[in-house]
Amino acid sequence: MWHIIVNPIAGRGRTQKALPLMERALQDRSISYQLHMTKAPRHATELAKGLVQNGAEVVGAMGGDGTAHEVLNGLIGSQATLAVIPTGTGNDLARGLNIPLQIGATVRALSDAPTRTVDFGVDTDAAFGVILGLGFTTEVMTHVNKYKDFLRGPLAIAAAVVKVMHTLTADEMEIEFDGQKIHRKTTAVFIMNSCWTGGGMYVTPQAKLNDGLLHVCLVNGISRLDLLALLPKVYKGAHVGHPAVEFFTCKTVKISAARSMTKMFDGTVYGSTPVDAYIVPQGIKVLAPSGGRLVLN
Repeated sequence: MWHIIVNPIAGRGRTQKALPLMERALQDRSISYQLHMTKAPRHATELAKGLVQNGAEVVGAMGGDGTAHEVLNGLIGSQATLAVIPTGTGNDLARGLNIPLQIGATVRALSDAPTRTVDFGVDTDAAFGVILGLGFTTEVMTHVNKYKDFLRGPLAIAAAVVKVMHTLTADEMEIEFDGQKIHRKTTAVFIMNSCWTGGGMYVTPQAKLNDGLLHVCLVNGISRLDLLALLPKVYKGAHVGHPAVEFFTCKTVKISAARSMTKMFDGTVYGSTPVDAYIVPQGIKVLAPSGGRLVLN
């Protein structure tokens, strides 16, 4: 039995359209299932917690990275397996797990996929499967969510980047990686578990979902024009080597900033600095087809 938590508003209507197609695909594969519809932010976490308390073995998250984020937070500490059914805006966790984005192919791939274990990050405000972001990253996602009725998918993210560019700032930060402190004036912080975020931006090319590490990308003080020129390169990982971009790997990261800064977890904006995050290796079970950004396939 698959218990599928559905965020009906995810993907600017895409989830609603995909729902009957998903049910048909599940029936064609003779997979028994039960749907659980979310009604408000954080409801998916409550639903997931209730399901595992009642013995659910496979819990699906149908929506975007934000829905998967909420379900993951509800499954932590359980033996349930997460099945990501991507119908949202970014779908970066699914991308890292090698899950197709077309709904029929999604169901076929998940029904044949083995159960694997992957890492997740934990901060004081939440756990995360893809990213904990600060600065420019948070501002972009805030804009995406504000205007969610107008644009969809990567186009929505690209439009938000252009809009947010006009208020670009760099913040003084003290950053501690596994006990080693540095100071930077930073425009954007990406604390990554996956290599992808923002609908396919290849931010940390070396990151794998079960390598036991957090991969941190810092975009330090940079002009608006230079950032605008840099961003298209990120989709191919061609930002690596840029003088304003630094990479670090660690098991723990702490960040304090000169001003209070809002956090972004897997496309969902909430919480505020300081950051006190760490990796939980192999901490969550997932259905993941062969391939993708995994150390062991």
